[in-house]
Amino acid sequence: MFNETEDILYEEKENIKPKTTLIKRHTRTHKPRVGIPDYLPREDIVHDIAESEKVCPHDVTQLQPIDSDNHEQLDIIHAKIKVIRHKRLKHTCPCCDDYIVTAKKPK
Repeated sequence: MFNETEDILYEEKENIKPKTTLIKRHTRTHKPRVGIPDYLPREDIVHDIAESEKVCPHDVTQLQPIDSDNHEQLDIIHAKIKVIRHKRLKHTCPCCDDYIVTAKKPK
């Protein structure tokens, strides 16, 4: 008796077709980023790792700076504009070249 009701409900669910809506396709266009002009004055702020972190954990060799990750932002102060460049120094072990440490990003 109860199985007949379930069979009827199951058949009705199979007969229901999902509703579909067609949407016109579009493509997105991305504008290239415009860099900060070179003629603006720049102020460098150097972010470095602590002295205690400048030692290779593998062979206890002093790490040497090799490069930096640079990030620029505009700073506008009352009709004075300058670019602040954040330099995050990278250090590596000169002996094993397997260990690289980068200074943390500023908050």
